[in-house]
Amino acid sequence: MDPDESRYVRVVRNMMDRANYLEPWLDGRIYTDKPPLYFWLVAGSVRFFGWEHVQFAARIVSVFGAVLTLGVTYLIGRPLFDHLTGLIGGGLLLSTVMMIGCGKFVRMDIFLIFFIFAGLWAFLRGYRSQSKSRWYLLMYPSFALATLTKGPVGLVLPGLIIVLFLVWRKDL
Repeated sequence: MDPDESRYVRVVRNMMDRANYLEPWLDGRIYTDKPPLYFWLVAGSVRFFGWEHVQFAARIVSVFGAVLTLGVTYLIGRPLFDHLTGLIGGGLLLSTVMMIGCGKFVRMDIFLIFFIFAGLWAFLRGYRSQSKSRWYLLMYPSFALATLTKGPVGLVLPGLIIVLFLVWRKDL
């Protein structure tokens, strides 16, 4: 039903057929619309499960991303509030149409959300920790992976969130 699903799987097929994972191809041209990380994840899944199970193999990647996102949502909610609030936050996220759609279809948005949440969790841990650098060093790769998933929004959006948080806390 979603044209992106077949497009993304065709890009993965071209990557695997060409044995070229650095240049995504679609319809005989280099596909520069999206960064390659999600295609790499789907290609790994398809290689593991095989082309005869491509629908499952491609979609299980998004399911895995949804589970990771729910877990990191809990990890963000717990230190900000408490254990119950973290669970409620994950439950509320699970009930949203966006989360159900991202976790069900071949879409890279779920990994963008996961990597941004993971980076924000690391920032929050670093902000509250005595050994800030250790946590901040985990934050940067998360935002880099978000950028490899969906482009500059993976850096701009969390950067804006962090700046607004620091302004709100009067701690620039």
